[in-house]
Amino acid sequence: MATFPASGPAGRLFGGRGRPGLTPQQAEALLALLPRQRRRTLARVAWRTARRTARTTATLSRKGHARRRGLAPLYWAAVAELAAAVCHYSGTPAQAATAAGVSITGGAGALAWRGRRRGWTGGHWRPGGWRYHLTTAGAAAAFLEAGALAGPGAPMPGIAAVGALAAGVPWWWHHRIRPAVEVVEDPRVTIWRERVAGAGVLKAELFGLRQVPAGWRATIELAAGVDPDSVTAAVRRIAGAYGLPRHLVAVEPGAGEHLAELLVMAAGDPLSQLHPVTGLTLTDGWVTVGVYADGTPARWQLWAPGGGFGSGVCHGLICGTTGSGKSGILDTLCVELHGCDRAVLWLGDGQDGASSPDWAGHLGAGERVGGADWYAPGVAEVRRMLRAAERIMTGRNRRQGRASWTDAKGRPRRGRRACVPIADLPGLYVIIDEAPDVLADAECARIIGRIGKQGRKVAVGVILVTQVPSLEELGGKGVALRSMLASTNVAVLRVSDAYSAGMGAPMGLPGNPTKLRRVPGLGYLAAAAGRALTMRGRFVEDPYDWALLPAAGALDAASAADAGEPYATPLHVISEALAWLAATPALSVHLAGWPAW
Repeated sequence: MATFPASGPAGRLFGGRGRPGLTPQQAEALLALLPRQRRRTLARVAWRTARRTARTTATLSRKGHARRRGLAPLYWAAVAELAAAVCHYSGTPAQAATAAGVSITGGAGALAWRGRRRGWTGGHWRPGGWRYHLTTAGAAAAFLEAGALAGPGAPMPGIAAVGALAAGVPWWWHHRIRPAVEVVEDPRVTIWRERVAGAGVLKAELFGLRQVPAGWRATIELAAGVDPDSVTAAVRRIAGAYGLPRHLVAVEPGAGEHLAELLVMAAGDPLSQLHPVTGLTLTDGWVTVGVYADGTPARWQLWAPGGGFGSGVCHGLICGTTGSGKSGILDTLCVELHGCDRAVLWLGDGQDGASSPDWAGHLGAGERVGGADWYAPGVAEVRRMLRAAERIMTGRNRRQGRASWTDAKGRPRRGRRACVPIADLPGLYVIIDEAPDVLADAECARIIGRIGKQGRKVAVGVILVTQVPSLEELGGKGVALRSMLASTNVAVLRVSDAYSAGMGAPMGLPGNPTKLRRVPGLGYLAAAAGRALTMRGRFVEDPYDWALLPAAGALDAASAADAGEPYATPLHVISEALAWLAATPALSVHLAGWPAW
């Protein structure tokens, strides 16, 4: 076998002295493989370098995107420098300036679109943020114009770096990493989560806690598929979860279908306190007749302002069993009407004056003092009063239909759609206490029904007071009470049984009045401003003291003429005058032989 020479390149590479070597052909083939192996090695090195570069670039991209908010000034500086270079090489200096202007306009449009989409309030768009954005945007626009004319060379890169640093300092300070704030859950939310939602009482979340004078309120968000009526059914168990009596927790419908408002009266119970009348509360046709469970006023609407659809005086119904507090609300309304110069009070008592004697006034020195403008004790006198009210309503209808006036647009008009009470044309409010006794009279029932349907537009209203709000007690189906009550005031206090509870208001009540505590004045107010909360009516400590004050309002001359002679000389005034004359020794002799009235 041939041996490779011991000297020379082949000997140095493939063998040593005295050692067998490769044949020449093998040596030549091996030498031919060396460049190919070198190429493969270089290819592997290049591939590894490219892969590492790609990984590094991807890592830098991810970190740059994750920290894009902090690096935003540097990014915008690089974009401005690149845009300036592109504009510079786009053509002549005039074309470069035009390209820069177009770029500036596009950037301003993009900023406006972003602000409109995400809202112009809050975040960076507060007053200080506006100044920062406008300053940096103006500086970037000036740099872009200068860079488009001067080119990407010096000194533009240095200016870009200085601008990025100047814009970055306030930016980085605003977006600095702040220490984490430990969020402590409100104990009331914890109780709800553990004892209400966690115990299966009600699948709902509690949020939006806020303080109110009576305690605190919160919003309940029901889970999907939960019946909203189940909130009312769970009130007792919710109260138990917070360790409170049932009457100190209440719920109301919320702003959405699956939202409800929870009221917890932990600071006190307004329903257990007395709320006496200390003054007049009339505001824009509303008077306060009670206080809700959260301490807010429960209001009764005497009239609706305006002059179009829905305006005019408002009727009403007050019902409740004996001892429920009807007289407190009745006296409150009488005080408000007696002290209002835009209202006149006519009060009828179906029990011959036994129910509301304080508003009868008295006869002193031959002249009637205090009391309602017309007080009608007994059904006969109430009938005369209602006839006079019907004549007033007919006369006002006639005059209102022929009235000439000028509207807000300066156009002459004839006839008015509705009448809002004013001092020169006050509203006439006919209150009927113990209404079933009066409505048993067919003529009284007819007139009350007509006032209920037509009186609103001519400022003649009627308010009924009864114990059992059934249609039979209120005159049967011939009286249009449902249409009268559907859009007015209904105060339902405690009633004796479930049969009576469902008759008070055709629009439905926010609660069951049979389950109210035996506290005078507790009830519900179903009105335009009524809420699904229990209220307690106000009471008048001395109604007779208020009744002796001069009435603020008086019938207009035309309405007084329509009422006729019965309004000028009511039967009870004649009876009181005869009794006063008989009690006067100097005049009693002249009354001898007169028949009893």
